[in-house]
Amino acid sequence: MPSGSTQQQTLKVVEQIEKYYFTHEKDNIMSVFATVGSGPGGNGQNVARMFIRLKDWSERDSKTGTSFAIIERATKAFNKIKEARVIASSPPAISGLGSSAGFDMELQDHAGAGHDALMTARNQLLALAAENPELTRVRHNGLDDSPQLQIDIDQRKAQALGVAIDDINDTLQTAWGSSYVNDFYGSRSREESLCAGSCAVSHAAR
Repeated sequence: MPSGSTQQQTLKVVEQIEKYYFTHEKDNIMSVFATVGSGPGGNGQNVARMFIRLKDWSERDSKTGTSFAIIERATKAFNKIKEARVIASSPPAISGLGSSAGFDMELQDHAGAGHDALMTARNQLLALAAENPELTRVRHNGLDDSPQLQIDIDQRKAQALGVAIDDINDTLQTAWGSSYVNDFYGSRSREESLCAGSCAVSHAAR
C-alpha cells in the first residue's frame, strides 16, 4: 500500500485478495491466513503478509492446481488492484534460502545529493529495469517513507503521579504495536503469542 495508508485501507485490500482465492481458487486452497502490520520489506500499517494453504495433491488438478499455475493466475488478477502492490510467490524449497533466481542491486548516494534525489534515482532505475523483457517482478525491497509520530513524555509529571516510565513505554508498545506473551506449540511448529491493543493487528480468514 502507499506510504501513510491506514490499517483499515490495508485490510480492505487483504479482504479483496481473500475473496479472490476463495472464489477463483476454491478447488485448490484449504485456507488463507493474513497478518497486517508486517511484511518482507518492513513493518507498518500499510503492509500485510498472507499464507495460502493448498489442498492435498490428490484433490487438485495435476496441471491447473500446481503452485506455479495458481501463482501465475493470481499475479494477473492482483495486477488489476491499483491501490496496492500485491506479490504472489512460492516459499523456498529449503527454509532460509530464496524462492527466486534473481539478483539484488544497491544504489548509493556518493555525491551527497540527499534523500529525495536518491529516491528519485531509485524510481528511475526501477522503471528502466522494468522495461527490460528479460526481467520480471522488478521491485525495491524496503518500504517507502511514511509519516512518523513522536511522543514526548513529561517525566516530571509521571514521577509526581507515581507512574514509572517503563510502564508508560510498555503500555504504548502494547497499544500501538504488540508485546510478546509466550510460546505455544502447534501440530508442526512453535508459534509466538502476542498481546496487542484494541486495534486489530492481525486478521485470520476462514
